[in-house]
Amino acid sequence: MKQALIYQLKITIIGFKPPIWRRVFVSEDASFFELHSLIQDVFDWEDYHLHSFRALRNNGKKQIYIQDQETNDEWAYPVAEELLPPTEERNEYLDEHNTKLSDFFSQEFPKIKYEYDFGDSWEHQIELEKILDDPVTSVPAVVTGKRLGPPEDSRGWIHDAKDIVRASKNKRSAYWRELNEVWDAEAVTDFVLMSKDFLFVPFEVGDVVISDPKERLKRYEM
Repeated sequence: MKQALIYQLKITIIGFKPPIWRRVFVSEDASFFELHSLIQDVFDWEDYHLHSFRALRNNGKKQIYIQDQETNDEWAYPVAEELLPPTEERNEYLDEHNTKLSDFFSQEFPKIKYEYDFGDSWEHQIELEKILDDPVTSVPAVVTGKRLGPPEDSRGWIHDAKDIVRASKNKRSAYWRELNEVWDAEAVTDFVLMSKDFLFVPFEVGDVVISDPKERLKRYEM
């Protein structure tokens, strides 16, 4: 039996400078759900929000959504045939459990978007960097990366992390007063602690625990 190729992927959370990213190895035969599970692990997401992969084709005119079937059923509502765009431009909705990475990643199409939490909208750029014939380690695996991922539900404050930490050292500042007027004391304390972690704690490969996607799926069904 032919051995599956290994994809070296770089996954970057869009919108941060300096960037937050991970480099991973994963089998070409892995499903998109398995890739979702790996992304959750390497960025320390808690996986309690919706997610979706999105590939573009036909010069961006066609979007292909790769997600769980329940989400697909909600998005792909029926539209009269005469109102649909040409076939080559129609959006497609694929089940992430039955779609392999090799179906969409290639040297011609090396990039796919991944969105986690449709409220905070954490978008990730996934880029196929290399295709390896021989595994350099067991897969899936994370081999390097930079910076901790933002905490869950932090879109409203994480980009202000530097200001929050600075204000915590000057309790007379207008920004500190504003924080305490908008949020209760417990929330502000949490913001400061999480901001310090986000800014100053480095990403360590050894801290990542890669979970079994089958076990993750069981938790969905509980």
